[in-house]
Amino acid sequence: MIYGINVLLYLKYVVAILLLLAIFFAPAYLAGLTGKSKYDALRTRCGSWLFGWTIIGWIYALFVSSSKKK
Repeated sequence: MIYGINVLLYLKYVVAILLLLAIFFAPAYLAGLTGKSKYDALRTRCGSWLFGWTIIGWIYALFVSSSKKK
């Protein structure tokens, strides 16, 4: 019985980590979907990966990735 509980606990942590990674990489994915130039996509990826651990850096990357193409 304890074995089943441990598997569910590990599964819960794996799902939580995958969800957090999906949220963390959302700006880079969004930049690819909106058809940004290579420079803007690179700027979004670098901003998200380097400063994404701060809320301000992640919001900046999300803003750059979702802004209209010039």
